Parts: sequence; structure tokens; C-alpha cells
Amino acid sequence: MIEFENCYLQIASNSSFNRLLMCLAVADSLMILDLLVQKAVIGSFLGGQEPQWYVRSYPYFWYPARAMIRNGTIFMLVAVSAERYRAVCHPLSKRQSPTK
Repeated sequence: MIEFENCYLQIASNSSFNRLLMCLAVADSLMILDLLVQKAVIGSFLGGQEPQWYVRSYPYFWYPARAMIRNGTIFMLVAVSAERYRAVCHPLSKRQSPTK
């Protein structure tokens, strides 16, 4: 765990773009995990019949979590695109430091 923190701090200190890419990777990984639970585990292995815990927790946990993950992924993709647009189209403009 400490090694992961050191790696994260080293990557995070490089630039804001690295942080954006890390957040995008986490959001995409959560989306893949959600799709694996929904489609692979429940859809294939259980024969299409949802277990009772899934039926009861769907409106309170899975549906809102899926919406937050989807919106987070879209937001991070837009943030990365906006940062790259700014870097390519306005390379000489003054950029604010993330530490200030």
C-alpha cells in the first residue's frame, strides 16, 4: 500500500495531465467492473435469473452507482480533451501551476 502511495505521489507531482489520466483510468476500471458484475456474473453464470440480493440492492446501490460511474467517465474524458486542446492550440499561453 505504501509503495502504491509513493508511486501515485511521484506520478501526481509530474503534471496535472497525469492526474487526469489516472482518474480516467480509475473511472474506466470501475465501469468495466460494473459491466462484469452485471453482464458476466449475473447474465451468464446464473442463467439470466437475478439473485435476490441483486434485485433488492439494484434501485438503491447498483443503479445510482452505475450513473455516477458513467457520468464520472464522461466528465474525465471531457476534462482530458479540454486539457489537450488547450495544450495543442495554445502552447505558449501562461498556465497556472496546480500547486498555487
